[in-house]
Amino acid sequence: MILDSSGNLYGTTYYGGSSGYGVVYKISPAHQESVLYSFKGTPDGANPYAGVTMDDAGDLYGTTYGGGTGPLGIIYKLTAAGQEIVLFNFGPKNTGGLPITGVILDASGNLYGAARSVIYELDTAGTFTTLYEFSNTGGGPA
Repeated sequence: MILDSSGNLYGTTYYGGSSGYGVVYKISPAHQESVLYSFKGTPDGANPYAGVTMDDAGDLYGTTYGGGTGPLGIIYKLTAAGQEIVLFNFGPKNTGGLPITGVILDASGNLYGAARSVIYELDTAGTFTTLYEFSNTGGGPA
């Protein structure tokens, strides 16, 4: 979970929501829950394992373990107005897929994360770059 400057907590659930594929939620300082987004599976992602990160505009970023058009998960942006934007669809070729970690955001707006066997960057232009690929012969899990 993350905490904003107003004391709101933001996070995700793996299951639940209107389609059963998980949600992004907010808990207010008064302990009121709001579902900000309910995942549908295809094309918008399903089953987020990890939490979210927030930019200065109040937009949230995260990943889902499945769903999307890949169908091995997505990287998404949820605007402060509640609109979900799929930034990247993980597929079977050289993208790792099935991310169980969230993303971090640098000062330039680039996103970094890990998916199955890769560490990646998604830049602000939407270009996915594998920064490191783990192998089965050492150096980490594959």
